[in-house]
Amino acid sequence: MKSIPILLFCGFVMVFAGCSNKHADVKPLALMVMKQVKTLFDTAQSYYICLPPSYDTSKSYPVVFAFDPHANGDIPVRRMMMAAAKYGFIIAGSNNSYNSAPNIEYVINSFIYDVGRQFSIEGNRVYVAGFSGGARIASTMAFMSRKIRGVVACGAGLYFPESALSGSQVKYYGMAGKDDFNYSELFNTGTMLSRTGITHYIEFFNGGHDWPSDSLMDEALLWMHINEMKDGTVPVNKELLEEVAAGFLKRIKTLNRNGHKYEAYVTSQKAISFIGGMVNIKKIRSYYNRLKKDKDVISRQQEIIVLINKEQQLRSGYQAALANQSLAWWKNEMKQLDERISSTITDERAMYMRLKNFLGMLGFMHAKNMLVKGSFTQQRSAVAIYETLSPSNPDVQLLSAQSFMLNGMTDSAIASLKAALQLGFKNIREIEQDTLLGKLYQSLSIK
Repeated sequence: MKSIPILLFCGFVMVFAGCSNKHADVKPLALMVMKQVKTLFDTAQSYYICLPPSYDTSKSYPVVFAFDPHANGDIPVRRMMMAAAKYGFIIAGSNNSYNSAPNIEYVINSFIYDVGRQFSIEGNRVYVAGFSGGARIASTMAFMSRKIRGVVACGAGLYFPESALSGSQVKYYGMAGKDDFNYSELFNTGTMLSRTGITHYIEFFNGGHDWPSDSLMDEALLWMHINEMKDGTVPVNKELLEEVAAGFLKRIKTLNRNGHKYEAYVTSQKAISFIGGMVNIKKIRSYYNRLKKDKDVISRQQEIIVLINKEQQLRSGYQAALANQSLAWWKNEMKQLDERISSTITDERAMYMRLKNFLGMLGFMHAKNMLVKGSFTQQRSAVAIYETLSPSNPDVQLLSAQSFMLNGMTDSAIASLKAALQLGFKNIREIEQDTLLGKLYQSLSIK
């Protein structure tokens, strides 16, 4: 992902300085309707937005600016619509911010500025959220602007040094699937944030490298909302807090009764992070104190750390193998990985799934690198390896098309580009802006 210069946040801060009272007189959207909006000053820029049911232009509301790695602004907005209704958030998702997008500073500032002008935002209740590369953008914004209250980072952890976090008041809520190749990154981010004292929670869910479910995104914004109560930003809602506490206690009891001690322990930790100090959770703390000493829970914690270390070692080996192993070797390695996935359970199976998913990403990076540095033969070899590591991925065919274009093979490039589209590649804007494929896509042969 392209780095975001400090310059971006100078304009970013200025936007928030007046966004609470410089909104246009926009007619409220219907109950829980998601709408696409074009920016006032550049109609090529757009975003999806959802307003809380009670939206009134005479009042101001907290906002979440969301970033998808493929510029699908509708996805995060859909995921957080439930929270918009419950907690009164405005949710806005950019349709122009994506991994390696050109002029990312302009894209982000246009997005933030326009939402602030067209809608009624409370300047001291600004949040950001993102998935994968979008999470990196959101996290960078949060920790560098000092004007953002919290960040929901999905599928990617923090990638800057611990020293850069000093003195930050940002609330950090991280999430990753247990099969996500960035799982260990979020795990390590949690460890680092614990050392810094930054208020945070890290959620690991059953799934891969994707946006979390609606219910998980709802919990993330609930955590932010409760932290606003803790800070005195909004009134304490005792009824809501009691309801949350009762829900956590019920889940802990059920998990513990069914023999899922580790999951019960994690849920008790989560409950304390959410509502500790706000309501009476004596029973939840009792479960937590007992379970953290349980030998099975301790053993599971140790096993997870052992597997993370093993995963890192295997990753290093795979990275080295790209330089000298054949396509046949990679095919055999993928076969063995599939066998391990089918023959192992729980944490070990998840570790092998993460490795498999990591190999897909590694194959992409290797093929992308060969397009810049390699000969045509090396490019074709890298694309073939990538296809082995990530079958049916439309990105394989997109890189294949770029390779053919670099070497003057237009007909083969057209065939690969068509294959990418047939396999489900949807980010047409990326193709149109690609220096190799843009004109090709516009040609009659692709229509």
